[in-house]
Amino acid sequence: MATIHVAKLLKDQTPLLWKNGLKTSNRAGFNSLIDNEKWFFVHDHNNGWPVTYPAIELCKVDSGRNSLLYDLRCPANKVFENQPVDNFKGRNRPFRLAESAKMPLVFTKSDLNEIDLLGSYSHENMDALADEVKANHAIADAANRFSETRKDFEKSPHIEAQIYNDFDAFDRDGCLLEEFHSATPEDKLNIVKQMSDGRFRSFARRIIFENHPEQMTQEEIEEFRLRIYERINECDDVPWTTKQNAIEQCDKLAKEREDKRTQLVQLKEYVENI
Repeated sequence: MATIHVAKLLKDQTPLLWKNGLKTSNRAGFNSLIDNEKWFFVHDHNNGWPVTYPAIELCKVDSGRNSLLYDLRCPANKVFENQPVDNFKGRNRPFRLAESAKMPLVFTKSDLNEIDLLGSYSHENMDALADEVKANHAIADAANRFSETRKDFEKSPHIEAQIYNDFDAFDRDGCLLEEFHSATPEDKLNIVKQMSDGRFRSFARRIIFENHPEQMTQEEIEEFRLRIYERINECDDVPWTTKQNAIEQCDKLAKEREDKRTQLVQLKEYVENI
């Protein structure tokens, strides 16, 4: 209900943001919005340093899924002064990736009647900058080095972080996933055994452990309990909050937030007794 309320506020009070957000809610919509635009503005989260900048599309990358843009605030000579990797990384990079599946927020020239983004620029300035960049073959050559600067995707050892692996498995096991959720507790384990993907089998067994442990052997239950214990008490650097991490965070916050000290001490005591 809170999410719906906030969505209604956005729709009513910032209709342009709402309209453009809907337009780019899928890859086709994003592409149709920029395809015939000489230049446009893009809002980029920029890894916690949000920025809205004028851009042109240089080319498609990632097998056509995404767009490589040029930030028109950057002078062309910046590309040649940078090391190749610096053209694609850092807050002031001239080349920026727009991932079309992540709903990049785009504003076209016609939107500028409703929102002031040009600042000291004019439409004529932007047209000239776009023409200059598009005519610069050296910038196009530099953009073609994009794939060389990207590291290969490393598969995580933790299944929670493997969601982007093997998308075909969602088609192969799709019917079994639906069948699993609608099945009786007694039938769920048999369906799990038919799944081809190890991630799905692991997650399904977790669901059974949490909701229907009576369907598992005592040995399997003890194995799950041991895994939970080991995860909570893990000492290595792992991508989740361990018991020790939580205790350290409580101590740190207790020093910074005197007004919350009582609650943080109680929370720390709770964590210590897990």
